[in-house]
Amino acid sequence: MMKNILTITFGVMLLLLGVISACGKAGSDSAADTRNPTTAKTIAALEIHYRESDIPLPDDFVPIAARFLNREVFLFDSQTVLVMDQEGKELRRTILSENEEFEAFDLQADRSIWAASSDFGEKEAIAGSVPEAYHFVHFARDGTELLRVRADGAQFGDYEEFVYLNRLLVDDDYIYLMSLQSVYVLNRSGLLVYELRAAGENQRNNISGQGMFKSLIKLDNGRVLLASIVYGNETYSLIQFPDPENRETEEISIAENADLFASGQDAALFLANNKGLYDLRLESGEQRFCFDNLKYGVVASNLMEIAVLPDDSIAIAEGTAARKVNRLARFIPFVPAPDSGDSTEQGSAHGDYAAIEKQALTLSIISSSTLDEWLTTAIADFNRSNPYYYVEMTNYYQNNLDSQDNFADAVSRWGIDLAAGNFPDIVVLPPLMSPHSYIRKGLLADLNPFIDNDPDFDRGDYLPGLFEALDWDGKMYEIFPMFEIEILEAKTKDVGTEIGWTLDEFAAFIDTKPDARYIIGDYTKARFIRKMVRNYFINPLTGEAKFDREIFAKILKTAERFPDADQEMGGYGGAMDFLWGLKDGDPLMDSRNVKSFIKMENFFGEETTMKGWPSPAGNGLQFFAWHYFSISAQAENPDGAWAFLKYIMYHAECRYRHNMPVNLALLDEMAKYDYEREDAFRLSKSVTDRHIAIFKATRSIDRGNRDVLRILNEEIDSYLSGQKSADDVAAIIENRIGIYLAEQE
Repeated sequence: MMKNILTITFGVMLLLLGVISACGKAGSDSAADTRNPTTAKTIAALEIHYRESDIPLPDDFVPIAARFLNREVFLFDSQTVLVMDQEGKELRRTILSENEEFEAFDLQADRSIWAASSDFGEKEAIAGSVPEAYHFVHFARDGTELLRVRADGAQFGDYEEFVYLNRLLVDDDYIYLMSLQSVYVLNRSGLLVYELRAAGENQRNNISGQGMFKSLIKLDNGRVLLASIVYGNETYSLIQFPDPENRETEEISIAENADLFASGQDAALFLANNKGLYDLRLESGEQRFCFDNLKYGVVASNLMEIAVLPDDSIAIAEGTAARKVNRLARFIPFVPAPDSGDSTEQGSAHGDYAAIEKQALTLSIISSSTLDEWLTTAIADFNRSNPYYYVEMTNYYQNNLDSQDNFADAVSRWGIDLAAGNFPDIVVLPPLMSPHSYIRKGLLADLNPFIDNDPDFDRGDYLPGLFEALDWDGKMYEIFPMFEIEILEAKTKDVGTEIGWTLDEFAAFIDTKPDARYIIGDYTKARFIRKMVRNYFINPLTGEAKFDREIFAKILKTAERFPDADQEMGGYGGAMDFLWGLKDGDPLMDSRNVKSFIKMENFFGEETTMKGWPSPAGNGLQFFAWHYFSISAQAENPDGAWAFLKYIMYHAECRYRHNMPVNLALLDEMAKYDYEREDAFRLSKSVTDRHIAIFKATRSIDRGNRDVLRILNEEIDSYLSGQKSADDVAAIIENRIGIYLAEQE
């Protein structure tokens, strides 16, 4: 069997193309050279707005996929297809199978359906296991099985690999199956014809590789396109099937991550990212901005399907990370009348869409965090639900690469905007960007008056240490809705049950274990010293440094028990490898960020205690947050800004985004889910109660500053290399940080 392997290389790709009537008419300058992506033109659209009309989901049906065809909406669960009209009225419900569960679907123009399932035979169907075969079944509109194609699972590559049924397309000749990093093309006999890989021939099993397939698209004119992405460069390549040898590749360029969808109109595509929904047409090289996704409450990363319906409305289906459809909506275009507040929908009169009358709130963020997906979802939900305001977000990062250069560039652009008087209503800072200088300059507002004057906000609804950790001499300039806590965990028989310890107690404990090669997971001397210096001598709020020479000497002495450098970590390859040594007491402890409920006894083999880190006072437990929210002292609409901050503090998505919510009710819901779930991941209530007790005992934050950390790294390395004494290093760190902070004033 012949296989043709394509390695997607990373460069600049993804040119915004296209026009459809729902996004307005093109101007007279719409012609563009389609052979050269750099000549693509952005055509100014008419002032079109959209009226949202939600399509209600049925209460008794949980769909995993949705498709649109003409004026009908097709919803699929694993065994049934439910068809509704565009208003949500159920038209018919058809059972495809009662004993087979399907994972992917393709709707044909004649309303017949292709469905794909995995067949594990006698093997247990567990995560990551490889099926014996895959079945592709063609059903008539009434559910009659027309054709069944069996594909042997063993033919999918040289290694056994689980094929994640992410997207299925079927045309007259081929079956196209998109997994995470591979696309498989089979003939109608179920034989693999060829395969495309996103990460290269030698990276078949590297799921965290640099590339991934994003979209498999079938246009109305029969063309099948594959869009691949290279993370970091945000590089797209569009590949036309089915000819792998002489494929036509169209390269298109865009500044940030996006997803592509067939629009349902000939060669037109939709491109969706957090900035908006764009209309692309491959033939003309034109680009059309349809609408701001966030303004209309659409989360681009949650989109599962988009289509243009016969009335020119844009229909969308959004889903969750678990591939469940949770929202259907139509966006009906209209042009507001120029001489009044009225608006005219295409074909009929309608009242003005409320979003046009809402007041805009500006939000500025400096972040490359993957948790920005949570923030985007929160903004979209707020925009959709709040009758008075909507949030516009500007991220000063140009891409998702978290490098020092990108961070410095983002801070520079942010500073230029501030210097020009462009103050946002809402400021969102990352954990390694101290607010100290902005507070000293009077740029951030005290949040306490907003809280005190809001009868709907009760401090008692949140973890008690939240407000104590963020206190600046009686004022509070930031707040965060989610957190992690970095802890030290050890066997209870070794360290007791009490939370927290001093540096002397920590040192005394490790002295009782002289044979242990590793103390805390993959911590080296340098890493331990940096952590202790931050805990003991660096103010997490201001960044100021003040050393105690006696304690510093103890830290250096204690660090002698740690390995010198990463290359001396024996046979361990990374932090996860150390988990398997905990049962035998080597390493003695595990350092981890608690961001979900987990039973660590599985690794230690016995009862454990979450001790926290050694600290001068308290228990050493510290909140760590990816987003710190503030209101600008120059906000045009401070009340609206507070309405948004209050909203995110009780946003339901906090329960699902790999961090813990500070809201006690959401935290209890999250715990209840974990101790009531009926699967192998179920935890006892005692485990979740122990976690919550730790959270309630936390009273400080782990907040840093990139430049301060750079100074620490440089000077501690100079001590470890023998270039400087301990006293010299302490004095130099204090002096350098002091000069740096003074320069920021």
